[in-house]
Amino acid sequence: IGNSVTSIGDVAFGSCHNMTSIIIGSSVARIGTNAFLYCSNLLDVYCYAENVPLTNYNSNKNAFFNSNIENATLHVPEVSVEKYKATTPWSNFGKIVALTE
Repeated sequence: IGNSVTSIGDVAFGSCHNMTSIIIGSSVARIGTNAFLYCSNLLDVYCYAENVPLTNYNSNKNAFFNSNIENATLHVPEVSVEKYKATTPWSNFGKIVALTE
């Protein structure tokens, strides 16, 4: 899944409490601070980017702050699973699995 979107802005989906899943296209290279702030019902994030999107990270300012991602599954390209597992905040997801068609 590709498109012309290359970044997701700061707090773009902040407080979207009813969002349970999102698809991040393959062209996304950067995700802003607190982009998914308080998206506490996220269950699945599908990220098609083979290169791990850059995010700012510290304890209270990161793309998925207070979004309960430790209980969510991150779906990424098979060739990139280990890269996501080694990169914070992505590594905080409860499960990181290869995308399936």
